[in-house]
Amino acid sequence: WRTTDTQIEDSYAIGIYLQNENRDFVTNFDSPPRDGLLLTNSLPTNYRLEDIRTITLPTAPGDYQLYVAVYRQSDQIRLPLNDSGDTMALIGTIHAE
Repeated sequence: WRTTDTQIEDSYAIGIYLQNENRDFVTNFDSPPRDGLLLTNSLPTNYRLEDIRTITLPTAPGDYQLYVAVYRQSDQIRLPLNDSGDTMALIGTIHAE
């Protein structure tokens, strides 16, 4: 993720979500970057941010879709992805046995 040339004024959180074959969300992890140690409104402009997230996979075998989203903490509104209107990005599929 990279900030633009405009200073961020709000605090945002990053969420990762795991969805089962029935499209039910079965687990998630949400927090500001770096487990809350880095607030988005304190980031400099044109800053590249990397973050590592860990979730526990469900015990039920199957295929799970992994999504990521960024949302404003004050009102929980997710940021749109480009011009698509989508608010969650599909990262990939995880197969649990």
